[in-house]
Amino acid sequence: MKYTSEMDKWLSDNWNNYRTYQEVVDDFNKTFSVDKNISSLLQHCVKQMKLPKKGHPNYTYYSKEEEACIRELYYQVDTYKELARVVNEKFHNNRTTEQLRDKCTKYMGLKGHMKNMTTFAHKEKEQLPLGTIRRGQNGCTYIKVMDVPKDKAKCVSGYQEPYWLPIQKKIYQDAYGEIPSDKMVVFLDGNYENLSLDNLYCTDRKVSMILSSNRWWSENKELTLTAIKWAELFYTIKNKKEKMYG
Repeated sequence: MKYTSEMDKWLSDNWNNYRTYQEVVDDFNKTFSVDKNISSLLQHCVKQMKLPKKGHPNYTYYSKEEEACIRELYYQVDTYKELARVVNEKFHNNRTTEQLRDKCTKYMGLKGHMKNMTTFAHKEKEQLPLGTIRRGQNGCTYIKVMDVPKDKAKCVSGYQEPYWLPIQKKIYQDAYGEIPSDKMVVFLDGNYENLSLDNLYCTDRKVSMILSSNRWWSENKELTLTAIKWAELFYTIKNKKEKMYG
């Protein structure tokens, strides 16, 4: 089956909203009730439509800034889980632990064990009183909200939840209640120092990913909020269509 003009328009309009070919194929097939595979999509979109490549079909795109951050942090954290958390918070993405592991080992040549924190570092963090505020190497600020149990001290590194929370998350939760794991608190003006409630907004991680992909984050709070509302509406409509048509 050939690609129609309507399909081409959809691909052109939505191409930059996705980071992997698999994501494009999945939504494309659902939208047009077809069964295209990645190979067909690559042939048509990249070779015929001249749309920009996204790397290997199973590879998730990372900006140069993200790659530089990953290299810097790789030997400063203990686990890929911690690396994923820090990178996601800094770039407002939703990378999985597996994606970060693959990126490091298969594409960046970062292999071997993560650099371990010293026992002294663990003890020091255990002794810090609740309410202690520290700035992480990723530029984010954290607040200690729970003591690390002695039997878990060797397994906990960095500013790890639930013992430490990003300070914007703590402020938002104190005002509005618990935040689901699939959501995150973002700074509308992009300023990590502006912790006023009217500058904090809780949204889905996938919404944050759309804004990052399209470079819609702005120093103007109103513009950023408008972009977020657009992305939230996009997913609301998308989910309703999926429920209606399967």
